[in-house]
Amino acid sequence: MQAQCHSERKHYAKGLCKSCYSIAWNSFHKERVREYVSNYNKEGRRIALDYYGNRCSKCGYNQDLRALDFDHINNDGANFRKTVSNIGPWLVRNDFPEEFQLLCRNCNWIKELDRRNR
Repeated sequence: MQAQCHSERKHYAKGLCKSCYSIAWNSFHKERVREYVSNYNKEGRRIALDYYGNRCSKCGYNQDLRALDFDHINNDGANFRKTVSNIGPWLVRNDFPEEFQLLCRNCNWIKELDRRNR
């Protein structure tokens, strides 16, 4: 890990400030970081799916968990999606808010079409 920090901040390790050291470490261990983040996101989704019942709240579909979406009950998800990229871990960190539900892709799409036709 060869890098140089020109920051006036206090140096943390290997002649780098904390921010530069973190960037250099993540670059050097890119695959390790990618695998950790992937596992973190998958585990967060699994925990959130378990909490919300592992089935569509409209039709009860539960055959393939990949076909289940986290839905904003009040249809206010557009702004939320701009700030949160992986909802599963976010739901876990925020104690599973009640304004979310699980919908299968079909029910989620039907809900969207109904919303558009109002």
